[in-house]
Amino acid sequence: MANLSTNLLSGIIAIIFALTSVIGGMGAADQPVSADISLEASGDFAAAEGSTIPVDAVLKLFNGLSLHYAAQKDAAQVQFLLGGKPVASLAVKAQDEGWAAVSNLFPSTKLVVSNEYLQANNPFAQLSQQLTNAFGGTDIQALITAVSAPLTELFAKVNAAVGEPETGTFTVNGKEFTTKVPFNLTTKEAVTMVLTAVDSILSNEAAAPLKNLLGDRFNPETVKNALKNIADTPDENLPVLSAAMYTNAAEEKCVDVSLVKDAQSITFNALSAGQVTTVTLKALDQLNVQLVADNQKQTLDVDASLVNAASGMNLALTVKGENLADTPKVSVHFDVKAAAQSFSFGVNVAIGHEAPVFEAGADLKELKVAEMTETDSSLFNTEVLSGMMTILANLAQENPELVNMFVPTSGPAVETPEDAPAVETEEAPEAEEAPAA
Repeated sequence: MANLSTNLLSGIIAIIFALTSVIGGMGAADQPVSADISLEASGDFAAAEGSTIPVDAVLKLFNGLSLHYAAQKDAAQVQFLLGGKPVASLAVKAQDEGWAAVSNLFPSTKLVVSNEYLQANNPFAQLSQQLTNAFGGTDIQALITAVSAPLTELFAKVNAAVGEPETGTFTVNGKEFTTKVPFNLTTKEAVTMVLTAVDSILSNEAAAPLKNLLGDRFNPETVKNALKNIADTPDENLPVLSAAMYTNAAEEKCVDVSLVKDAQSITFNALSAGQVTTVTLKALDQLNVQLVADNQKQTLDVDASLVNAASGMNLALTVKGENLADTPKVSVHFDVKAAAQSFSFGVNVAIGHEAPVFEAGADLKELKVAEMTETDSSLFNTEVLSGMMTILANLAQENPELVNMFVPTSGPAVETPEDAPAVETEEAPEAEEAPAA
């Protein structure tokens, strides 16, 4: 029981640490920030042969789940919902030299965590140590110089390759332009310029932290080998590079780049027309990506597809964003279509300014994490387990077929009682003022 209690408490502390860390990063924000995240899944899912997992019930649960998060300078809240109804929640609020936490997982307790305890038990300490090991003692200014100097030289070489403007009528992606400025570069020249810049960066001792993060597979030796390979490859064996910038009287600008070889091509096109920027990428008759960003409407649309003719599998990604300047709403959907089945996943995120809710009744017993005894841990563990079982009972009411997922296949099916206790997260019980966080 003590080990389980420690694990439960560690998980709760990890959530508290995450919430307080975000608060610390809000700086001088003058209004709260909230996020609502929901998930979607559909398609031809089927359980493995012999499996008792109720696929439809799992999909129903997955599609009904959502998360609400809110934070301000001195408080934060995370809440899980099912079908729009609160199921589990945890909220924190700053107090003298630490934080208080309340949750329907431990409805009769106010958990108090000191700043010192959080710092000493940071669940992300290992990651912090890794970053310290990678960048500890690094001369940041020297690192910036090691990176910026080769890139500045690269941009200078690209500018030097700009040709003389040409006037006339040029049609690119169905739009007409009157001026063309070519870039006089071959594929070998362009690749050599980029690899040379990368080699210069990685060969600089000041960039050692970058090499440590990239690992052995990407180091100065591999870049030098790539430079040698490109130098030894005859031009006729390389794709033909064509690059130019176009303009017209409407002050529209377009950069068009293509690599063509043996009827196969890779094309990149970026068009700026007023407040709208459109970027397209097509590669080898398999990849097709289009991004449209409207600065005036504050919208973003991305459509990407990848077709594998050999396997008959089609992948598609759709991203839609609106009101990006203030309260963004973004949806991301990923679709897979194959000969035998098809399915899709989606994530929807809405950012707002809803304040977190922290309510702690006067009758809650205060429990300081740093001073917890074994008895305290055992009682707290029991309360958390009770809260979890109540939540699971509530889930079973909404999805009774899910109960059989936890029953051995040889055993009888379990029916969920109609009067299973539901979780109340918005109103405190009469006997104890539980938080409505």
